[in-house]
Amino acid sequence: MSRNEAYDEAIEKIEIARRSGAKRLDLRGRQKESSQYLTEIPISISKLTRLRSLNLSDNYLTELPDGFGQLTELRTLDLSRNWLVTLPESVTRLPALVSLNVDWNQLVSLPSSLGNLRHLKSLRALSNKLTELPDSLCQLTGLQELYVWQNKLKTLPECLEKLTQLRALDISNNELTFLPEWIGRMRHLRYLSLDGNRIRVLPEFLGTLEELELLSISKLDLETIPDFLCNLKDLTCLRVGGKSLRALPSCLSELMQLRELHISQTTLTRLPDSLGKLTQLRSLHLEYNELESLPESIGQLKHLRDLDLRVNKLPTLPPSTKEINRTDRLVAWVRPGRQSAQSTSRICAPLSKITHLGFIEMSIGITARLDWRIK
Repeated sequence: MSRNEAYDEAIEKIEIARRSGAKRLDLRGRQKESSQYLTEIPISISKLTRLRSLNLSDNYLTELPDGFGQLTELRTLDLSRNWLVTLPESVTRLPALVSLNVDWNQLVSLPSSLGNLRHLKSLRALSNKLTELPDSLCQLTGLQELYVWQNKLKTLPECLEKLTQLRALDISNNELTFLPEWIGRMRHLRYLSLDGNRIRVLPEFLGTLEELELLSISKLDLETIPDFLCNLKDLTCLRVGGKSLRALPSCLSELMQLRELHISQTTLTRLPDSLGKLTQLRSLHLEYNELESLPESIGQLKHLRDLDLRVNKLPTLPPSTKEINRTDRLVAWVRPGRQSAQSTSRICAPLSKITHLGFIEMSIGITARLDWRIK
């Protein structure tokens, strides 16, 4: 393996950490020059037996040194954005490890000895090439966060039902066609992302996750959003979307704790008027739909701070928009049909009543573009 400036610098940092008894070490790569990336880790790192946090992200690492398992007090390990194809067994000999991040590598599997990490609370393996999760993962009964977004998973192990302490589960952008029933027994789940799978129907047990605060179900093959999701009264963020989506449930207005609502990349042409009952909304993203109008009730969203209406078929904004007293960010593309100074004035008229407008970007038709900031 080639050794470069980054390697020499790493040796120096390791020696300083050894002498001082440091608990943290940052050896992340720099993104400007190739000489600022590690392609191997100095074996002297095994001497840092008091180390608790190690950051090796943004390098070109393909393996770890044999002595890595001697870092027995390590609590946090960040190996994200490297070129690891396998995770060495030495990582599973770190008994105190609480957080492991292997996002953005080339991993095709996780080690069968993963279950040795009995104190692990957070496991991140986003954007790898995993086709399955090992059954040993089910031994991590204290795990609270599991992120395996953008892999090639077709199924999830049934034994994952043992992970009753899960708070966050991200299985988006995989190849799942259904959800296992054990997810409905994750009573403490607060974050669930299912985006970009091949799921056509949402199982009813999702409506029993009473502590759920964020649910993301975009880019699925759903035609409708089932009413039972309106049972999730603690939701503060909901993201829905997909080209197959034809309608939204009227009971959506019952989610009174919603702060963020994202409805994007659908063929929806209108929204239910009950939208205005979501009076706690701070952020409303409606970009990349086929909306031809907005409900007048949008003016009831007094706490709205962020409104995104890009890429729809809106001929104008509703007069009730003027009732939104303070908006930090408004992005809208409108298509009035015939472009003229009079139509531009009509489109923008409701906005003149908004007393505190932080940022607005508007594209009107295909010729005029309005873009300004008010401090």
